[in-house]
Parts: sequence; C-alpha cells; structure tokens
Amino acid sequence: MARPPEEVAPPAVLAAVVDAFWQSDGSGGPFRVLPDGCMDFIFDLERGTARLVGAMTEAVIVEVRPGDRCLGVRFEAGMAASYLDASAAEVRDGDAPLDDVTFARRFRLAERVAEAPNDAARRRLIAEFLLTPRARVRAPDPRLRRAVRFLREHTGSAAVRALTAELGLSERQLERLFTAHVGLGPKAFARVARLERAVTLMGGAVRGQAELAALAGYSDESHLIREFRALALASPAELARERRVGFIQSA
Repeated sequence: MARPPEEVAPPAVLAAVVDAFWQSDGSGGPFRVLPDGCMDFIFDLERGTARLVGAMTEAVIVEVRPGDRCLGVRFEAGMAASYLDASAAEVRDGDAPLDDVTFARRFRLAERVAEAPNDAARRRLIAEFLLTPRARVRAPDPRLRRAVRFLREHTGSAAVRALTAELGLSERQLERLFTAHVGLGPKAFARVARLERAVTLMGGAVRGQAELAALAGYSDESHLIREFRALALASPAELARERRVGFIQSA
C-alpha cells in the first residue's frame, strides 16, 4: 500500500470548518481511506474538475494512477453541509460533481484551482470560496459541533442516548440532524469516531489488542476485531502493518 496523501493544516480562520487540506503527489499506487465521518472536496488538477465525496460507512481502497495530481479539502464532520444544495445523506458512500451540489460553478472554482501556479495559491482560492457568504447555502447548526465533539469523547452504547439529553433533542431529532449534515446517523458516526480513536492509539505505546480495545472504548478484544473488519476492512494488525504504526499484536 502507498502512503496516504500529505496534509496541510487550514488557516486559523477556517479551523472551525476545515480539518485539513491534502494533496496527492502523483506517484501512483493504492492506499486505504478509512471512514472518518467527514466530507471532502477533491480537485483534479489535470482535468480542471472537482467532486464532492460524502461520508463513508466503510473503508475504500483508492488506486492513484501515476501522474494524477489532486488537491483535497477534508471538512470537519458536518461542516460541508453549509455549502451543499442537498442532504449530506444523498452522497453517503458516494460522490457528485462539485458544480452540481454547490455554488462552485458560479466562481469557476475547479478551473481556477487547476490553473493556479502552486498548491499554496490553490488553497488560498479554496479558502476565499469557503469564506464567501454567497458560497453558503445555509448557516451551520450550532448544535452539530457539540454533538460531534460529544460522540468523539464518549464511548459505549449509552453515548447517543446521553447526547440527546445533552442537547435536549429526541432520538429522532438527533437522527435527522446527523443525517442531513453529516450523512451518517449518530450511532454510525459514533462507531466511526471510536475507530478513529483506536487508530490514533495504535500509533502510541499500546501493547496488544486487548489493551487497545479497553483504551478505545470497545467492550473486549473480539468487539475491536469485528468493528475493524466491518469499518476498516482489515484487522488491527493488518492495518498497523499497512500504516507502519507502532502497534504490536498480542500473541
């Protein structure tokens, strides 16, 4: 597996909206993209086109052809919905031309990004678009950021129920909020958030799958393995070897 694309932190003015900019160097090869509850704008610099990629419910293997050059924007969970003329659920596990689901066409954004002289200039163009009020379809829902943070900090089967009490919403209202803005329901998002936590822990001094399961919030080692195979499409040990992190599988 090839290493994932390199990432660049967004400017401070976009930190609440964008998780990272990323870029593919065109060296080619496959790499695994794990679900993270986020949506991306992806700009094809060779063709001058762009597309929106929705939140994923499981990993995908992306094959990058030699010479392909892409620049992406990974949004914070739920934040891309402000720019979408559609529900986030409509692009779950899929994608759509950016011009069809946002106001990017009005700004000739994809063409201008491809024509820019370097990646720094491209990121500036994208930032200008994201900060322009005319680019937004709707205002962000202030409850969503609290909800996303809560589910990333809390684990277990009771987390979603506790979140409804935290926000003063019914489970049905919370489901609608997440489906419209994130593309995943709150329970699906909580599973993805727990996987993210586990993968982050794998890069540290974790000794074995049982310890990883306990630290990440899984009920036991078997639960950890089942969830990795369902969401990452690989066992923890396989993913650790692939991503070259320091996790050591237990005997």
